[in-house]
Amino acid sequence: MGNDKSGLSPLVHSNLAESIFRHYHSSVKRSNSQTIPVPSSTELTQELKATAAETELSQRDVIRQALKLGIPALRERLGKRPRRRLSLEQHFKRLKGLELPPYLD
Repeated sequence: MGNDKSGLSPLVHSNLAESIFRHYHSSVKRSNSQTIPVPSSTELTQELKATAAETELSQRDVIRQALKLGIPALRERLGKRPRRRLSLEQHFKRLKGLELPPYLD
């Protein structure tokens, strides 16, 4: 009657498999994680694979660790520092080619 070696009908077997998958999927998936697609050059991909092999980490873990280690350094090197606000008079004096009224000279 369509039973397999387990003695379960195909419908019961299918429902059981779906239930197991749903449980596994929900327990593995992180509720606060987000996938970010990042295009990569061939050289960067090769470096990623080599680093993963050398460190015995997965490529995903290499990317995560590189971001964790690199973001603070990147922010420190390239982040904008608070700018000193100029007075309006100082701002106008720095503009080239603008003829200023005599009281600003």
